[in-house]
Amino acid sequence: MRRLLLIFIVLVSAAGGPLVATAGAVVPLITPGQSATAAVGTPATLAGTDFGTKTGKVFVGGKNAKVVTWTDTAITFVVPKTIPNGAVVVDVVDAGGTDSISGYLTVTGSSVPLGKDKAAGLIGRKVFRPRIHFIFFMGNDWQLQMKTGRGKHAKVLTFFIYGLASIPGIYHGTEATPATLTYEDGRGTTYSGEPGAFTITITYHEDNKFGGELSGVVTAADGRAIPIQRLLFIFSTGL
Repeated sequence: MRRLLLIFIVLVSAAGGPLVATAGAVVPLITPGQSATAAVGTPATLAGTDFGTKTGKVFVGGKNAKVVTWTDTAITFVVPKTIPNGAVVVDVVDAGGTDSISGYLTVTGSSVPLGKDKAAGLIGRKVFRPRIHFIFFMGNDWQLQMKTGRGKHAKVLTFFIYGLASIPGIYHGTEATPATLTYEDGRGTTYSGEPGAFTITITYHEDNKFGGELSGVVTAADGRAIPIQRLLFIFSTGL
């Protein structure tokens, strides 16, 4: 088993804060389950409710996107040319708050290489800022560990990918097979993903890096649950 240690600076998008409603305003809600594929520089449309009639902001992969039209139930925006190909998270920000969706938009036609090693996301409505990746791999089995803080109360999130036939072009699946996930809250409680509890998307890029995202809920043995609103990550495979 080989081990690769990466240390990096975390980059958090401008929309990376918790979903918070402004007094008297309604939080926007993106309709789950929708999907789209769009080339950079072309428009994509996102459906939902309570977007309001005043134009807000849309972030694609953490980049500010130009809004073409904005209504209470649909937003059309232009995919920024500054993001790489693959699945990205889209954030909607308006006067009422924020909402995000993963697995909705797949970007094509980009000449931008995958960025430096990074990870950022929301876990339990709090920004998760991992500083260190431990990556273990043996054959087709992978483990990626993200850790924030040091010492006794460091928080650790680990997920495992088993039985990949090869370094994949694109893998998109659920927790049941072949991935599992655990989250240690830094205070002695470990949370584990149940079958189907979260979705993970991993895209392999030819510059020997993985980029991906995951979302779902992990539950402790005593029934306490922590929602993983989203976690974006990029790391070098070292291959």
